[in-house]
Amino acid sequence: MASTSRYSTWPVITASSEGSATKLSPSPALDFLTAVATTDVHEYDLHQIGMLSMDDVRSMDERMVGKGGFAVVELGRTWENQLVAVKRLRVSARDIKADFESHLRHICLELRILCHEPLKTHLNIVDILGYCLSDIAGYEIPFLALVLEYSSEGSLKTFLKDTKNDLPLTTLLDLAAQVADGLGALHQCSICHGDVKTQNALVFKTEDAWTVKLSDFGESALGQFDDRSMPVECGFGTPLLNAPEIRNGMVQARDQFTIDDAIRTDIFSFGLLTWEVLKRGESYFDKSWCMDLDESNMMDQMEAYLEKLPHNGLLSKACEYIQSSLFDAEQKLSLLCVFKKSLQDDPLKRFSMGEIRGHFEAQNDSVLNDEQQDNYAIEAEQVCAWSTRNTLLELRDSTFVNGGLGLLTFPFELQKRIVNDLISMSASETFTMPSRAHAAMCVAECHAMSFGVQHDRKQAVQWVHTSSELGSIKAAAWYPRLCTIDNILPTENSSIMGFEANLSHITSDAYLYNRVHLQIRISIQQIKSTILNWDQLHAWDSFAYISSIRVFNSWEQDDLPPLHAAALLGEDEAISNLLCHVKGDELSSRGLTAAHYACIGGHLSTLQLLLNHSAPNKAAYAGGITLLHLCIFFAGDDVSNAVLLILGIGDNPRATVIQPVEWEYHDIRLAGTPLDWAVRIRHKSLVVLLLPFAQDDSCLKLAIRSFFWEIAEVILQYSRGAENIPIKSPQQLSELSVEDQYLSTVKRPFGHWLAHGPDHLVALERTVQVCRDNHLMASGSARHLALTDIVNLASFEDDFSLIVSRVASLSPGDVKRRNEKGESALEQALGNSEDTQVWRMPLEAIISMYTIEELEGIGSASVDYFSYLHLAISSDSLIGTRTLLQKGVDVNQRSSDLLGQTPLLMSASSKFSKELHSLLLDYGAKDDVVDDFSGTNLLVHGLMRFQPNEDLLRGVLRNEDLSNISDALHFTLGCFISGYSMRDVIAEMFKRDNTVENSPGTSTIKLEKDELNILWDNLRDISQRKKWELKLILGNEQLDSLLRLEGLDPAQRPASLDLLVNVGEMKYILGEEEAQHILDQDNAEPTAISSQSQLAETEDGNSDASDPDNYTNTEKPDQYWKELFKMQLGLPNWVTYINERNSSGMTLLHSAAYYLHPERIALLLEAGADASIGLAKEGHNAVLPLQIACSAGRTCEWARVLGTHSAIESLGKHSMDVASELLHWHHTRSDGLFQGVTKLHLACRMMLRDVVDELCRDGHSADVEAHWPGINTPVTCDDLAAQLADDDRFIDISDLITAEYHMIKAQS
Repeated sequence: MASTSRYSTWPVITASSEGSATKLSPSPALDFLTAVATTDVHEYDLHQIGMLSMDDVRSMDERMVGKGGFAVVELGRTWENQLVAVKRLRVSARDIKADFESHLRHICLELRILCHEPLKTHLNIVDILGYCLSDIAGYEIPFLALVLEYSSEGSLKTFLKDTKNDLPLTTLLDLAAQVADGLGALHQCSICHGDVKTQNALVFKTEDAWTVKLSDFGESALGQFDDRSMPVECGFGTPLLNAPEIRNGMVQARDQFTIDDAIRTDIFSFGLLTWEVLKRGESYFDKSWCMDLDESNMMDQMEAYLEKLPHNGLLSKACEYIQSSLFDAEQKLSLLCVFKKSLQDDPLKRFSMGEIRGHFEAQNDSVLNDEQQDNYAIEAEQVCAWSTRNTLLELRDSTFVNGGLGLLTFPFELQKRIVNDLISMSASETFTMPSRAHAAMCVAECHAMSFGVQHDRKQAVQWVHTSSELGSIKAAAWYPRLCTIDNILPTENSSIMGFEANLSHITSDAYLYNRVHLQIRISIQQIKSTILNWDQLHAWDSFAYISSIRVFNSWEQDDLPPLHAAALLGEDEAISNLLCHVKGDELSSRGLTAAHYACIGGHLSTLQLLLNHSAPNKAAYAGGITLLHLCIFFAGDDVSNAVLLILGIGDNPRATVIQPVEWEYHDIRLAGTPLDWAVRIRHKSLVVLLLPFAQDDSCLKLAIRSFFWEIAEVILQYSRGAENIPIKSPQQLSELSVEDQYLSTVKRPFGHWLAHGPDHLVALERTVQVCRDNHLMASGSARHLALTDIVNLASFEDDFSLIVSRVASLSPGDVKRRNEKGESALEQALGNSEDTQVWRMPLEAIISMYTIEELEGIGSASVDYFSYLHLAISSDSLIGTRTLLQKGVDVNQRSSDLLGQTPLLMSASSKFSKELHSLLLDYGAKDDVVDDFSGTNLLVHGLMRFQPNEDLLRGVLRNEDLSNISDALHFTLGCFISGYSMRDVIAEMFKRDNTVENSPGTSTIKLEKDELNILWDNLRDISQRKKWELKLILGNEQLDSLLRLEGLDPAQRPASLDLLVNVGEMKYILGEEEAQHILDQDNAEPTAISSQSQLAETEDGNSDASDPDNYTNTEKPDQYWKELFKMQLGLPNWVTYINERNSSGMTLLHSAAYYLHPERIALLLEAGADASIGLAKEGHNAVLPLQIACSAGRTCEWARVLGTHSAIESLGKHSMDVASELLHWHHTRSDGLFQGVTKLHLACRMMLRDVVDELCRDGHSADVEAHWPGINTPVTCDDLAAQLADDDRFIDISDLITAEYHMIKAQS
């Protein structure tokens, strides 16, 4: 027996099956990809579960129904109005990427377990409805969540502790028994739950009973289905509920901890769960066991107590509990058996869940019904995982079969993670060579379809070569042919190169057919070299296998008896001798006859000999493959003779294979009838012979989709004189979906390149030409549908050339038409292209069909107030933006919505903001466009607060019109001081009075219904870009329930208001009556869910302030303005205006002192602000910033003491800091303005009694005389506290009240 090396002449014959081995991957991302591609789990987007962004989830407190170690469970609602539990990754703001990496494994593991077919329908395993995977603009990681069925009853622990549920013992035992059923099902599938407790079991109300379902599988351990001795990783579970071997560290000390060992830890935890069920949700641990428990480290003390128990000490206490309970004798006996079989300290003495489960049945006086019995006795199989049997392209196809978009919708960050995992796997010596070779081939596929990387065919070919170097038979067969496409000089290897050299003179239309035949001829030569003496074959054991072959792929090996081997080699004399001893219809290990192998070998005389001796009368053999299917291996005149011979014995020419055959050496999938097989390998003469047996036009569709244009012409020519191949008319095609059209995108890029070689683009053009000449495209208004479908499905480089050819065959009107969603092909191309260079030519071709007026027209795209340039930028299409600008569209056009956005403004919120910024400026974008409402620069004071592009901002600031800089600085400082006032914007937008009474809630802005709708639309549009910033701008208290606007269609209404404001702000702006009216319209969310939990409670009880899930709304809304202000002060052209006065005569320093903000004072003084510039009011002498600060502080202190103006009390808390900073500035410069003034003088001036007392205790003297501007004589501290000066009359209390109200809203 011979085994091929990785460089055999044709790598087919082998005696081993190393390539078929599978190995679980250490990459959770790859396992996740496999799970979603190979199961029928539904894919949701954020809208479908009532969440428009991650911000909606984080900020809506009423959504949360549970939080655990790695996940948060939120309440969601599907479009079908079904409540669901959305379990998303929990990440910390401290190290968001590290947390994502850590928690991804848990949530992917849970997905794989819940999608496992034997468990999906189990009555006692929580149902998974789907998953949600989405990019969220502005976040470093993807949003990943599981969508699970929602339990209104909460966890088993919560349910049991509910005093309303006074359950009898039989019900309690039934609840525990259901947990046993779920746990037993897991164990049969070689899965250890890893954290069995009452918090991880959910209760559901059925018609007449309660159903318990296990949940939370993030800590589970998976065993190898075919090797239970493999070590597994066991989690730490929950303190007090772990098995002794985990609690005392024995697991970590052992080298081999198998899945059976892990399952035994579940058994122990189940015993404790049963104990807690009997105690109606209370902990089994009786605190009276420990004396003097310290609340600060109670858990450690309890764990220490368990460690000191004697052998089986916990079992003894459980038995004592049962004996002391009021159960009857039979119940006690059963429960004692449960505990004795589960709570053994010695793991080997614990029983299986099946054996323990029986003790509950005796107490329930019932027998399992048929459904329950089927539920328990499941058929175990391996949980899905990444393996060498799946390629990325196959998984991609699987997602389409399962009705999802799968790989196409994976966030790019997750795609890059998968590519990096594959690259690491290919280079790691810890993996087997087949696994490494397979990983390298998958990286090649990533480059072919732009998954996590850019399209790059040369890189794809290079990775194919890497795979061949690592031993891939398939890659070795592909590499030489792929090199011919881009004139790549292949790495020398005589045998492989020799094979390709034999085909170098063949034209592309005959290449694939000849490649197949050459493969078989070389295989026959290799078989002959393994069999030394044919003359002795008749003496051999005729039933023994003497050779092995893999004709089509590396994992389907067929073992051949002597007769089959002789038939493959065409040894007629040996066959005649063997037929004296064996029957002619004996089968190989894969169910093929010797006649099948005579066809594979292409030996007509051998086939005739076998059929004459024992004509097979079966319609089909292994997988439905008939002799006619295998006629693809005949050549020349033998083709027609073989077909006639096989038809003569009654073979069915319309037989269809049961299971498609993957012919990986040529990247072909063989399916369907013998005619389909002939078309697929481009066997023209065989196609002609089999066309009379065609039943429909599927063969034509196959030829066109393979881009075998000459085969398509043969079929079309035949169909003109025949009725068995009905060709669809353009009108018929216009009524069909993309799946039923003749022309579509490339399905298998490597197979396409192998078949067509250097002519792969010519094949596309010729095929499109055949379709156009023969009217094989949809007619009329439906023509564009085929184009939009091709644009949407484009994945590989050749698909983009196909788009260009398709556009050239359509009229401009057809190219521009919109589909049923109102989208044109251009919109879809912009939405898909991003910065992918292969989109350049398709975009140029599509855009060339438009006039400049059409491209610039507002409303030309599906977004009514956008032009195509706006749409390109909002879609992050860098390549589309460049193409549109090259076409000549106006770079400064503004959208027609209330925001009036320019492309440059929109670019700030794009993930390609820096690149777009440079590109737009190069084409003349203006950075001085002003807001129609405020008159300020849009780029500085508009939407730039939403994660601004610093480079863009700095550029705008450097180019700011000098006449605007002073006003802009004052505007920024004002926002920095008071926060962003939503009221001001709304008042200005709708021309309403903006006065504020002393009591803020009494003066509201009344809006008409149509104005409310305008406000809704405007705010919604802003928040869809960067909602998280609005939360900081508009306030911290979130809405108590979802906000709805009257008149919106419920079917189109978002699940929650995109704009996150607080109730106080809404009432303040719109009025209490109108705000309450809006609030009352929300009846979607249940209100009483806070007491229930669908996830285990946080075990450590500690709150991580940096965790977004523990967001306490302490962030200040002025962060953006602070950074902007610092940036402005750091620019030379801006800092020149630092001492300019505004329309009120105030400098920036006057304003900062007026509102007592020490941070603003420090920034200004550091940047060069002059504190010696006075502010004069009519009838008064000028006052300096320090005097302004002291006067403001004095006023705040009056308000505090008198209790008359609570709104401004808190302003005074920074007065001493502000005054001290300004005093330090004067003393440093020795300007004499405040000569002799000390901190005690300042405290007395502001009447800060507590500060005065503290300073006096520290030794400050109150008798020191000092100079105070506006007072002609030296003053002591007491004099300064009592004497009136100009600054005493400076502060307008009503102004302070207004300012403080804005700050309370923004900072509370």
